[in-house]
Amino acid sequence: MKLYNGIIYLKEPVNLEIRSSTLVHEAAHNLHFFKYIQEKDRLSRRWKELFPNERHGRDIRDVKFLEENGLIVPYAATDYNIDNIAYEPENYPQRCADFFYKGENANIYLYGQWDHEKVSEDLDSEVGNLPGMLKDVVSDVVLTPELIFHGRAVVNINVLSKLWLSVTEDIASSTELFHAAYNKPLLYKTVKNKVNSNPLTRKRLEVLVEEGFLDPETLWLLKP
Repeated sequence: MKLYNGIIYLKEPVNLEIRSSTLVHEAAHNLHFFKYIQEKDRLSRRWKELFPNERHGRDIRDVKFLEENGLIVPYAATDYNIDNIAYEPENYPQRCADFFYKGENANIYLYGQWDHEKVSEDLDSEVGNLPGMLKDVVSDVVLTPELIFHGRAVVNINVLSKLWLSVTEDIASSTELFHAAYNKPLLYKTVKNKVNSNPLTRKRLEVLVEEGFLDPETLWLLKP
């Protein structure tokens, strides 16, 4: 039984690695939103206390800023309260899906022409293989070429706190890249190096495991 009936939109066609990575990222937003509702934004408060990422007008692409704050990528520093990329409307399909698949792990809705059965089975398997509690907060996945971005978790932005909006990309981006480094350690060697060299990066990994975003094995593999 799902903890939360979360909906995720994914753009197609993209390569499988991008789709899988995006699914993890958007599922992390779902779990962050679930915790926001269930725990009255406790995680956002904890995250901000540990990782304030004080911008003070600094460019998020500033390498020194990233290093000082233990951030893995510039996008993790996104704060929707001050950045112009704030939760923009998406181009969601307005018609019925071309194909529906009720999987063991999620309902799959497909728009467009491709091998519906195989894509649906693969997506359902990807949801089932999500780390930690992420698999428990994804009930529906919609694959469509009409999407503007690679993916979008459907959350009610009208109820979100400024605190949630200031930390959610740090949480989602960190979850995405730590999981990628766990699955492909050679390809994402720089992520492991940052975990080993920067205490704030390492603390992010520890917190995400504690909060159920990642499996404990991720911590064992990436920590020194």
